[in-house]
Amino acid sequence: MCKVLADSLEELIKWGTKHGLRTIHISRNGKPHFDLWGSRLVLCPKPAKMKRHRQIYRLNFKESAEL
Repeated sequence: MCKVLADSLEELIKWGTKHGLRTIHISRNGKPHFDLWGSRLVLCPKPAKMKRHRQIYRLNFKESAEL
């Protein structure tokens, strides 16, 4: 499963429309997002990109924690 979030509900709806998702597919449990699985996983970033994102996040988190 992949969760797709956006900075705003408008941006999330625009992204979903572009990829064939409708607003009824938006999960409103917490911050609005799309839960994607199965064939829709092709819309999610490749694992290598996600790994790089986590590395950047961890680096930034570590640096800010040391301040």
